[in-house]
Amino acid sequence: MKYLFIFFSAFLLVACEEENQESQAQEIIDKAIEVAGGEKYRKATIQFNFRDHSYKSSRNGGEFHLERVILDSLGVIRDVVSNT
Repeated sequence: MKYLFIFFSAFLLVACEEENQESQAQEIIDKAIEVAGGEKYRKATIQFNFRDHSYKSSRNGGEFHLERVILDSLGVIRDVVSNT
């Protein structure tokens, strides 16, 4: 019975520490987003080229439109993901 109590106490201690680590990780992520622009990303258009592909991301509150354009020998390939 004594060993069962020790095991249970150790289990609770480990479980509580994992939750604390998750909350610390979330705090770090939240601060990084805030420093990098935070609320500006809720309504923004970002466009860039990478390895001969064109990417565009448009956000307006909860709405988003993601687009990738690829030029190849057959023509233009356009991939779009949107929730509007």
